[in-house]
Amino acid sequence: MPLNNWFIACNDFNTPTAKELASRLGIGFGKSPKRSRTRIIRWGFSGNLSRRQLVETLYFPNYAAIQLCANKLESLIALDAADVPVPDWYTSENDLRDARYPLYSRKLYHTMGKDIIMVHDIDEARRQFRNNRYLVESIPYKKEYRIHVFGNEIISCSKKYFREELWERLGRPEMRDIIRNNERGWGYYDIQDFNSVPQEVRNQAINSVRALGLIWGAVDLIRTPNNDVYVFEVNSAPGLRNRRVDIYVNKFR
Repeated sequence: MPLNNWFIACNDFNTPTAKELASRLGIGFGKSPKRSRTRIIRWGFSGNLSRRQLVETLYFPNYAAIQLCANKLESLIALDAADVPVPDWYTSENDLRDARYPLYSRKLYHTMGKDIIMVHDIDEARRQFRNNRYLVESIPYKKEYRIHVFGNEIISCSKKYFREELWERLGRPEMRDIIRNNERGWGYYDIQDFNSVPQEVRNQAINSVRALGLIWGAVDLIRTPNNDVYVFEVNSAPGLRNRRVDIYVNKFR
């Protein structure tokens, strides 16, 4: 099949993965495809193209799905409407009557968990709302997963852990630490046997990608000590390395 009309559209922050995918596939990438590129893979790209391109071009996934996924609050609302279990969220002081602190403060648009601020009281909550942020309940959990879905199929599973090579610099982790992002030394390790991941975790990952109208996505989920499952968010342009790049390339082909 000729590939000269295919293109991966990306934003600045997800260019490295888009570049690697494009190189392996033998197609172009960037923010400004030429008009001859009529098959556009939106690797997290939420920008608009020319009017002619909007008429003549096919996008995978479509603009609405990428926009919905990019706005993390709107995507939480959409997931909840599709009966996907998600944490409670708060957008005003009136919502906080029954909230239990601490809470997560998040930006509407965020990546890699770098925006997280812990909120411990109503005064801090008010400040976060004034900064156009929303709050999310913090749920004690036992395991955190990242499940990659492509076309209603699980293609990769990972579980979060504290990277031991960082212990000397950061210190042994506080296991009750509820901000488990890269900056604090947390990462993922691959799970080879998908069947070892609870069925409900896998099911809700697939349901989440479908609910947002995406074709693929990396879904972040938690499992509580009571084995309840909650979806935190879906990533339409996850960072990929090594074997996982190969998996996506094969799926795109």
